[in-house]
Amino acid sequence: MSCKAIVLAAADGSRMRSDKPEAMLEVLGEPMLGWVLDSLAGAGISPADTGIIVGYGADTVKKYIEGRGEYRIFTQSGNSGLMQAAEMSADGGDVIVLRGNMPFVNSETVASVINAHKEAGSDVTVMSADLPDPGDCGRIVRDADGGLEAIIAREDATLPQLGITEVDSGLYVFRAEALGSALTDELSLTGTIAAIR
Repeated sequence: MSCKAIVLAAADGSRMRSDKPEAMLEVLGEPMLGWVLDSLAGAGISPADTGIIVGYGADTVKKYIEGRGEYRIFTQSGNSGLMQAAEMSADGGDVIVLRGNMPFVNSETVASVINAHKEAGSDVTVMSADLPDPGDCGRIVRDADGGLEAIIAREDATLPQLGITEVDSGLYVFRAEALGSALTDELSLTGTIAAIR
């Protein structure tokens, strides 16, 4: 089965000191969301199989999306947008979830993570990176066997966890059934990942 996509584009631009939606901030003259959508298309995921979750500045994001293809749009309210978007994959297969502010994730990376997920037969695959100075990034916590145990936000991390240099990239691939059954109004996306594992 083919892979579908969910793009998280609901955040405001306050982290970057802008009043624009974060995903609409430009890199080389193109909104970051555009780079993400191009990468998904290059990996073979069509607009019809791509759901975009909007929130802050929704009208601005929707207007931009409408000029690019027939994407499916969902409005964030708690986890409801993500839960609705996940229903796109109710027929099974896999779904990649990534943020709309990731302009440097190219189509080759998207395809390779999806392929690695399929080959492993996992319920969830998380792309991570090792950063000597992880800053505000979420930490990847592993169990004694090296498997993924949890993703911990910096503000929730214990002192030992703050020393972890493996960090969350914000790109995940789920078996659609596992994502759909684990999502709730109460759990964050990273909490859902911990529940699935």
